Amino acid sequence: MKTLNIFFLSLIIIVVACQQTQTKSDLPVKNPDGSWIKKAYYEKSGKLKSEITVKDKKKNGPAKEYYPSGKLRTLVNYVDNVTVGETIWYYENGQPYRVTPYINGKMEGIRKTYYDNGKLQAEIPYKNGEAIEGLKEYDKYGKLITNYPQIVFELKNNLKVDNKIILTCKLDKNARDLIFLQETTSSDNKKVLYPLPINNGISRLEFYIPSQVTVNKTVTIWAKFKTMLGNPYTINKTYQLKVDTY
Repeated sequence: MKTLNIFFLSLIIIVVACQQTQTKSDLPVKNPDGSWIKKAYYEKSGKLKSEITVKDKKKNGPAKEYYPSGKLRTLVNYVDNVTVGETIWYYENGQPYRVTPYINGKMEGIRKTYYDNGKLQAEIPYKNGEAIEGLKEYDKYGKLITNYPQIVFELKNNLKVDNKIILTCKLDKNARDLIFLQETTSSDNKKVLYPLPINNGISRLEFYIPSQVTVNKTVTIWAKFKTMLGNPYTINKTYQLKVDTY
């Protein structure tokens, strides 16, 4: 019985010692500036999954995520939980996949994406977190892609029926995640884009035109959609609506 008690006591001491050793190895070590690195590990392999620099209970500094192989997957920089500078995603072969500039937590500037061989795939301009006009895409051979869908207008004159002019807009090619927006001007003279209802890829605008009037109206329509490479594409086109009901 005494021997059994000694065995269990020894076992408890070993378990506690192992726990203490593990706890000590996982304890974060503070840097001179008061920051420390929070780490997470893959459950099965025990390999490092992510590490985030923390200071004052906020993400401050680089945050890294790793593939199960140990290769770097993402690199994000933070200041007080806000994304700043360049955020980089990597292929597992080490080549950058996507490089995005951030200012105060919002995408600002030219986001660049790459093929896994390192060649440039796309340059996507952003302003205040929104993709804007000016997308450039390249095929795997470096050739600029230009065959994007374009806006097409069709006008239907219903003046004799109900005093209406109907203007429809669509794309000349199919596109993913398509939305149409009409550009208007707010009371403080700022450009505003209003989403238009869309049915089977077509948006429809109706204009009531009374008799004995002359109409000369500029209609500006924006289209936003995803390209074949999955990047956001933005275009606009203007239609000059001219009607005389005298």
